[in-house]
Amino acid sequence: MRRQAGCLFLRKKNPGLDNGSGITVVIGKKCAEGECRPDVDIMTHSTMTGTCKVSEVASSTQFAGESCTVNDDCNIMSSQFTVQNCTSANKCYGKIVGEPCANNWQCVVGSFCFSNATSGESNCTKQYTTGTNCTSEKQCVNNNYCQFASLDAPNGQCQPYATVQENGLYYNFQNADACVSGYSKNTTADQKTQQCWYPDYSDPSKAVDGFVKCSYHDVSLNYTDNTTKECQCGYNANGDAYYPLAPKQKPKAFDELQAAKIKTYSDNCHTEKRSICNNALDNNNDALKEYLTKLDASVKANLYKDKVPCVSGSSIKVSLIILALVTFMF
Repeated sequence: MRRQAGCLFLRKKNPGLDNGSGITVVIGKKCAEGECRPDVDIMTHSTMTGTCKVSEVASSTQFAGESCTVNDDCNIMSSQFTVQNCTSANKCYGKIVGEPCANNWQCVVGSFCFSNATSGESNCTKQYTTGTNCTSEKQCVNNNYCQFASLDAPNGQCQPYATVQENGLYYNFQNADACVSGYSKNTTADQKTQQCWYPDYSDPSKAVDGFVKCSYHDVSLNYTDNTTKECQCGYNANGDAYYPLAPKQKPKAFDELQAAKIKTYSDNCHTEKRSICNNALDNNNDALKEYLTKLDASVKANLYKDKVPCVSGSSIKVSLIILALVTFMF
């Protein structure tokens, strides 16, 4: 029996990294994409690296105005409150609009800490809607960022994420969420000017229908965003393997992914947690379900190329028995 691409006998593990399948995290070890915090990594397109460490506040994930059941749910490290306090309304304690504040973290969901340069006072203020003048992203409602007309502009305007087209520029803001594609690159050394784009394979001529086929033990493939990606086995009957899809090859799929991602930025989340709040919700959340579906059509498209169609439960059992027998023979 032919072991094409070396994948047939490696499909016992889920090839995706979003749920940490097959990963053993060692504290202090350098971690790769998908390790340590898969609930956060799934919401980004870029390769994330760092050093694994024990969380200092593993259970304290909720911030001012977010839901809680016990005091320990409330994070006070960033807000600088002296005690954790889950109120009788099952919300983490925070300052409401109009009350004095020291930082954004102290203000409840839907507000931020505004510092008045004239009076020198800082008070919690309702987040700005689209078209309102702003000086930072966190001042805008959770699906907007602060778009400056130029590097020198003293103020910007709150504008929806995912509205800057390919080759478009934006300033004083480094989050690629501004782009329709979900990808941006620096155009200046100080990183204050960003340009939206679609990364491609370093050698696009290798692509057939947008994908670059590979053998499981092939070396990594280079992309134009200076990343390298590994060959991955997919869910097809032939055991074929492909490198992850380059956004430039199928931009519409990545546009749809970015649009779905922005829908998860709920106004029920704290302004400082806008990009990760809904990420931890269960799959009954419609926005998250849509995002995961679009993820399979873009970032994970190589895994699903020529995928095996769904079959009945009895057929699955028979297939597993056959696979077990064949594996034992070899």
